[in-house]
Amino acid sequence: MTGINTGYGEGFQLDRLFTGTANADAAVLFTAGGALPAAQLLANSHVIQPTAGSCTVEGSVDGTTFVTAPLAVEDLHSTTPGTRVTVMAPGRAYLLRGSYSALRVKQSGVTAAAASLRSFFT
Repeated sequence: MTGINTGYGEGFQLDRLFTGTANADAAVLFTAGGALPAAQLLANSHVIQPTAGSCTVEGSVDGTTFVTAPLAVEDLHSTTPGTRVTVMAPGRAYLLRGSYSALRVKQSGVTAAAASLRSFFT
């Protein structure tokens, strides 16, 4: 997992990029964020782009306890605006809105997965 902080000063994360890979069903590609002080929450908009394999994303409001089912994300390539999915296909971009302390991207299925997540404020 790689995390790149391109923000201003301590505690204000203007733009964060995370990337990772996995090779087993339900394996974690990366976790963005974590148990941070309230001033260091992830941004409120997140774009996820799988580049190989299928992925899901889980959220946590406290940074340690994650939801037990994948979050629904908006498929930005759908011909029907606002289409939401829980499993993200490679080669597409997905939007997730909400303030989370942490987001965890996991592989879905047996095909090796790779993905990137960019968090930003809107």
